[in-house]
Amino acid sequence: YCIVVIGKIVDDVQINAKSYVDVIGFSADVTIQTDSNVHGVIFDSIIETEWRDITIRRKGDVTSGVHACYIKGTTDKTCRLVNCSFINEISAAINSCHGITIDNSASPTITGCKVQGGSGGNSCHGIWIGGSASPTITGCKAQGGSGGSYCHGILIGNSASPTITGCKVKVVGVVVIAM
Repeated sequence: YCIVVIGKIVDDVQINAKSYVDVIGFSADVTIQTDSNVHGVIFDSIIETEWRDITIRRKGDVTSGVHACYIKGTTDKTCRLVNCSFINEISAAINSCHGITIDNSASPTITGCKVQGGSGGNSCHGIWIGGSASPTITGCKAQGGSGGSYCHGILIGNSASPTITGCKVKVVGVVVIAM
């Protein structure tokens, strides 16, 4: 299947990506605006999908950390995000509002994407890579949030093993931590 998204969409529900379903955008700007503690889009154990040329924004007054994009489970390299933007616009003093979180053993392929962490709390990274995740990230721009402290462009947990090439990173840069 292929879903084509055109123009601006504002909704109050989380998007759950599906395997074997491609999403292609034409001036596509999707905002998930809700006060519920849900993420913008979740890729959970997804294979054989490509999302291209689409912006996902996460807005709202939440009470815990939410992400514009959450990639987890056994999502593999055939899950491709190309020329997308994942922007976390949570501005309340909530910690851990990342642009993209990649966790568990996920290994997606991310190319040419722009990523922004939330601007209100601490530890709001552009991209947070944890667990034993091993994504391939190429030619992306990642920026941590601007409102709190400890907001990195890319933060890598010590068990993660990403391949990152040609990326531009703002706010502290790429940091590897022991978890």
